[in-house]
Amino acid sequence: MRRAGVACFVLCGLLGLAVPAGGQPPPPVQGRTYRVDCVLARSDKGGKKVIGEPKLFGFEGLPMGYHTGTKKTVVPVAGDRGELVECGLSLRVQARELTDGRVWLDATVQSTWLEEGKLRVRSNSSRAGEAVRKGERLSFEVEKGEGGGSYLVEIRLRDPNKK
Repeated sequence: MRRAGVACFVLCGLLGLAVPAGGQPPPPVQGRTYRVDCVLARSDKGGKKVIGEPKLFGFEGLPMGYHTGTKKTVVPVAGDRGELVECGLSLRVQARELTDGRVWLDATVQSTWLEEGKLRVRSNSSRAGEAVRKGERLSFEVEKGEGGGSYLVEIRLRDPNKK
């Protein structure tokens, strides 16, 4: 038991997670928070249709995410319970402050679908990164895959303290 305590103390010291003499860990350091307002639209021969307008909140360097669509079970081997696959559109965004005050937005959008009549999962993805200031936007698109067309993505950096 004593060995485990010593090992934990040494590991915490190496990781910079020192515990003060009173035995209580220090309060967590509050990182910068970010808010990104997103517009996701489907574009095809019929025009453009907005399919989601999520507002994502998160801490610096940690992923913020959104998914619209369904989860489908894929059974790769007879008798196996299968695997849940998120079909539809997924968005992941990370934000990091740069030394000049701008924020680096790193975003990935992925379109995933199951091919009809086959046991096959397909996806297309696109990643974009750009240094922006509050109010500025990052825009890009990804091919939809099944049925043609594409998904359009617009991400705008906002002040997390304002509505």
